[in-house]
Amino acid sequence: MAHDVTQSAGDCGQLIPMTDAFEINLGRKPEQLSADAGYCSEANLEALENRNIDAYVATGRARDAVAGPVTGEATAAQLSPEPAGEPTRVEAMRVKIKAGGHASPYRLRKQLP
Repeated sequence: MAHDVTQSAGDCGQLIPMTDAFEINLGRKPEQLSADAGYCSEANLEALENRNIDAYVATGRARDAVAGPVTGEATAAQLSPEPAGEPTRVEAMRVKIKAGGHASPYRLRKQLP
């Protein structure tokens, strides 16, 4: 659907360009998107939200698709300067993934075609 090669060591900046390339190549945006933790950022989650894409983006390393971050690992949400009260998009994504349990579309991310 879309591909690219970059010299960037981090994946985070590639999610939205690949999502947009999907729309350019197929003439429609994806209805749903799943990505690993390397693509998780407030900016990416906001961009997907603005595009009305039902996203499932890992928020940190997990033992399985519904587990939380590995003990002792700081997540993007924990490092966020957002005040406590209204959850950040990363925190909301963590809740969304956990709420889906084993029926969550997020689990399909680990399958091979």
